[in-house]
Amino acid sequence: MSAPRPDLQAHYGCEGLLEQFEALLRRCADAGADADVDVDAALARGDEFHPGGRAATDELARLAAVAPGERVLDLGCGIGGPARRLRRLVGPQGAVTGVDVVAEYCRTARGLCRRAADTADVAIVHADVLALDLPGARFDVAWSQHAQMNVADKAGWVAAVRRHLRAGGRYACFESFAGPGGTPLYPVPWAADEAASWLATPGAWRARLEDAGFVTLHWQDHSAATVVWLDASVAAQKALGAAGDPAAALNVGLLLGPQASLMSRNLRRNLEEGRLQAFMGVFGLPPA
Repeated sequence: MSAPRPDLQAHYGCEGLLEQFEALLRRCADAGADADVDVDAALARGDEFHPGGRAATDELARLAAVAPGERVLDLGCGIGGPARRLRRLVGPQGAVTGVDVVAEYCRTARGLCRRAADTADVAIVHADVLALDLPGARFDVAWSQHAQMNVADKAGWVAAVRRHLRAGGRYACFESFAGPGGTPLYPVPWAADEAASWLATPGAWRARLEDAGFVTLHWQDHSAATVVWLDASVAAQKALGAAGDPAAALNVGLLLGPQASLMSRNLRRNLEEGRLQAFMGVFGLPPA
């Protein structure tokens, strides 16, 4: 059987990704024998594959009030950075399931999750979110970070969120949207050109969720903050490289290939010029 979404397998599917990460992590660990190197922090530079990095994951988790013992479903989990962070937040009594359509990302996520005992049981499901139908509406929190831009069927995405959440559950998202400033410049991290990018406006996205029965609990424009983060990330990358730190190689370039820098520059310019907007939101379902 062929893999779902061959277009996304081609765009994101870097062969040998897990092995590249493991080799770089070994280099970081070796450097840590003689210096104060935080290997997990180094890993977060590459496995938090979304604008805002680890800080955005932590902020969204705070806004969504992710609590010990909860069950979280990460849609478009990539190589599992946020899923591992969430697994630690929900603690021993909680559970996290990550879903991604890209086979190599799922393989890499499983391998990276096995690195630590407290993330080894993160379940990684290789599936198209639109076709996802896990047993029971059992999740307390559904989660996505810059994932739905690869999906034309926004109603189908919202329906997938809705059918997996329990009554009273929350959907936490940090997503990219079409802005008022004109057509975005391409390539960007999720698409080589406009034909591969499906951007809703922020208002249309929020309205679709509310039409599906969700109540808006939080909704904020993070575009300017994302530009600041992108600038800081580039500066940190240059500093690590100048210092010869092996952590410099742990970055999204591993996932995006030789166009990664251009994609990041275009993303920044698109946000600064209002061609794109980044919004963070939390939406709740009414209790039973």
